[in-house]
Amino acid sequence: MISINEIEKKYSTEAALLVLCVRCHFKTAEYREIASFLSVQTIDWTSFRRRASFHRIRPIAYRSLLLCGKAFDGMEDFKLELQQYTLRNWQLASETERVLDLFEKQAIRAVPYKGTMFSKQFYGDLVSRTSTDIDLLIDWNDLQPCIEMLKKEGYVPEWPLEEFHGWNNGLKNSQNEYNMNLYKNGERLFHIELHWDISSKQIAVSKKATEILDYKKENTLLLNRAVPCLSNASHFITIILHHASKDVYQFLRNLVDIAQAAQTIQDPKEWSEIKAGLGAIGHLRSYEIARVLIENLLGITIPELANETFSAKTIILYQNDLLSFGKIIKQHSSIINAFSSFYKRTLQADSPWAKFKQLAGFVKLIAQPNINDYIAFPIRRNLHFLYYLSKPYRLIKRHLF
Repeated sequence: MISINEIEKKYSTEAALLVLCVRCHFKTAEYREIASFLSVQTIDWTSFRRRASFHRIRPIAYRSLLLCGKAFDGMEDFKLELQQYTLRNWQLASETERVLDLFEKQAIRAVPYKGTMFSKQFYGDLVSRTSTDIDLLIDWNDLQPCIEMLKKEGYVPEWPLEEFHGWNNGLKNSQNEYNMNLYKNGERLFHIELHWDISSKQIAVSKKATEILDYKKENTLLLNRAVPCLSNASHFITIILHHASKDVYQFLRNLVDIAQAAQTIQDPKEWSEIKAGLGAIGHLRSYEIARVLIENLLGITIPELANETFSAKTIILYQNDLLSFGKIIKQHSSIINAFSSFYKRTLQADSPWAKFKQLAGFVKLIAQPNINDYIAFPIRRNLHFLYYLSKPYRLIKRHLF
């Protein structure tokens, strides 16, 4: 485990304090260490809060600070924020239950995952983790009825995906989710993502990902009622898939979520299911990268599932992205961000063939027209080939002028 002093010298005082707060959550450090740290260091609290926000771990970081027993600037603000996060999570959980009730009345099964469901299943509460949206797994054939029901409740589609792709196989095969928002007085109250597939079509994730999912036999209490949920092993696999493929481990919460869930899962049979599932979708190597980072930064040992080796350069690349403040304050273009994520995905790939698929996916992501092209210049679907001519111009104009 990297020492707090080393993190402070190489990165910053605020990065060291943030990691120390997370370690206290996992009991690999003691709260008195935070008090000692605050006694001898000058903290830029604005910088610290920006880091905690960027890394999506404000509840854990703020609670550790409040439990250290030493007064510091902004204590009351931190307490207020924690109350606001808790209230927001309750609102999201309540709306999740309400939407599930609507669907169930029409004999439609929807399974919440990630978000507040992950918090309850693996953290055991709705206060330790921030959530921003509601993710529901549904059957593809139920998508249009779900959309119509949500429209009656005031929800509106985030993007007109059906206009761009068409309903049938176009939308089904090119996307994996349909997003809807509920607004009040111009402010977004809730964001719902209806997933018929957990594997993103844009970043070359195995089509087997959704097929291997399993569900708990008994419903799990969310807020006021028990709701259907994924098994521990399947929910863990979805988080690895999301945090590795979409986030490419750029946020500390990616590691915190994995470490928290891994400590909750004690049954060797479940770990066997996780190993088989990650192997089936080519994500054992990406899990192992997370395992090494978790041990180095958080001091937690989680099960080793594959005999993978990583160069020091690879691990330092991930650590620098996690702990350097430059990435937080710099606004890179979407192309640069896409290339950075693509490169990390190649490092996580289980085989040369998987690396090639990531390359093909990256080229497709850059070259293939998407909903933004349609929004900028809507034309009939039989003329969509023209977007291949206009997209290069739109990208150049966006990023160079």
